[in-house]
Amino acid sequence: MVEEREAEKEEREILKEKEVMGNINAVIKSVKQMFGDEGVDMQIPPYQRPYRWGYKNVKQLLEDIATNKNAGKQKYRIGSVILYNKGGAYEIVDGQQRITTLLLLAKACGVGNELLGKLEYKHSDSKNNIIENYKYITEWIKEYYPSKRHEYWQYVEESCEFVVIVVDDLSEAFQMFDSQNGRGKE
Repeated sequence: MVEEREAEKEEREILKEKEVMGNINAVIKSVKQMFGDEGVDMQIPPYQRPYRWGYKNVKQLLEDIATNKNAGKQKYRIGSVILYNKGGAYEIVDGQQRITTLLLLAKACGVGNELLGKLEYKHSDSKNNIIENYKYITEWIKEYYPSKRHEYWQYVEESCEFVVIVVDDLSEAFQMFDSQNGRGKE
């Protein structure tokens, strides 16, 4: 009897939490599912910070992917992305740095992707870093995958995955961003 009451109380708390949280969906998507023909219509909102990854961040991502590919790993989770569903278009709340870098990688591997052309980078830092990182990625691919760039991209596209979190309430999206990016740092 006491256990049943506790279970009912716990269930009510969960339902209350769901009401407060609104509509949040999380799903695992491959890079191909995110960027491909049937991909997600993403936008960079005005409140988004500039694309500021430097070559060290880019190098780390490229090497992490290569290490997992060379180890024969079937799947490699490259991080999470938080998207705000704004009427069917998805604003990138978190994950812009990785998304942009992977789109630059696709271009460097000779794979056309219209998403890179559709995303608007308004800040001069973003534009400068995109140019510099594209040069770096192109050189990295030439050095490590000179004749196998398409094979490398195929691994990225099919085996690399995001945890995609879609939120219908912008304040929820910011709260999730803060909890993912502001905890545990000193």
